[in-house]
Amino acid sequence: MSYGVYLTTTDGRPFITPESTPVSLLTKVTASGNGSASTTVSVDTSLVNIPFILSDAPAFVGVGYGANQLTVSAHRMDDSGGAVNLQAYIFSVVPPALPKWGIALWDATGKCILTNETRVLRDVTTIGSKGDDSAGININQSIAGKWAIMPDIAGYLYGVYQQAPIVIVQGFYAQYNGASTQVSSVLASSIPTGTQGSITNSKNSIRAIDASLYD
Repeated sequence: MSYGVYLTTTDGRPFITPESTPVSLLTKVTASGNGSASTTVSVDTSLVNIPFILSDAPAFVGVGYGANQLTVSAHRMDDSGGAVNLQAYIFSVVPPALPKWGIALWDATGKCILTNETRVLRDVTTIGSKGDDSAGININQSIAGKWAIMPDIAGYLYGVYQQAPIVIVQGFYAQYNGASTQVSSVLASSIPTGTQGSITNSKNSIRAIDASLYD
């Protein structure tokens, strides 16, 4: 680095001006529904966009990308009903708006990359040990506080229903009850009666953040 500012987050991860832009909170969104909830956010899909999601139900969380859009969702396994209230925190590298007063930093090209109002993504926690049998579909933890997770795959159910092959994704959920968050795995849909099959464990870990830092 020829010049600039060297900064670190509270967990020790650095970003350096003028060579990099911190990943920071773009927006927080909410959605509610019966059985499922979803909402769409306008984003620049050429940039990094990272969602962390939680709800008040054991609801499979997912993310989809379209033309300059990011859709976050949470739905109960059977979609048959029951309230689902979703909260999602979207992080990106979009240049921040200048504050009315405070501190601002620019990179070598003149792009503002950081202000005193920037909510930098920090203290990302890993739940489960990737590649271990206890990860993936076997993750089941209760964590004090409000935690949101990045959507990922826990495993797959491979089976046969009415002589036809079926595959059902198993993902994760983060259920916040106002005091603690239950993080576990859940199938994306219910298993049809009479299905014969088994679940394969992806052995993935979960990335999570303390959502209260961004409220």
